[in-house]
Amino acid sequence: MGQNEIIMPFGFTLDDYISQGEFDYLIITSHQDIALKIKITRFMSTHLFETSLNKNQHITELENDMYLLVANIKDTDQIRWWIRSFSTHIEVLEPLELRAPICTRSAGFRRNVSMNNNSYRIW
Repeated sequence: MGQNEIIMPFGFTLDDYISQGEFDYLIITSHQDIALKIKITRFMSTHLFETSLNKNQHITELENDMYLLVANIKDTDQIRWWIRSFSTHIEVLEPLELRAPICTRSAGFRRNVSMNNNSYRIW
């Protein structure tokens, strides 16, 4: 066998490997899914209809151009980074273990912004 040859295990597919979470940075080692419940803006609902978090997500329209997203997902650093990056469009409702650190970070951001006399809409 030459240096550039690769032996793939029988039945291996990269799509399956990725969908099993092999590239995720898990927060917990149990590999348990969390029941994520977030309130999102219309912008985020459009984004998440086009690029879903996973196949089991459900989006329900609420009032005032808001939506509710419910999905069972892995608790990863990536999902936490994603939530923080869209923090002006997302309010984490559940699980509380995820909501608390996000709220704490948002409160710190609001304090920093108010000290600089800027105004941003943070939930």
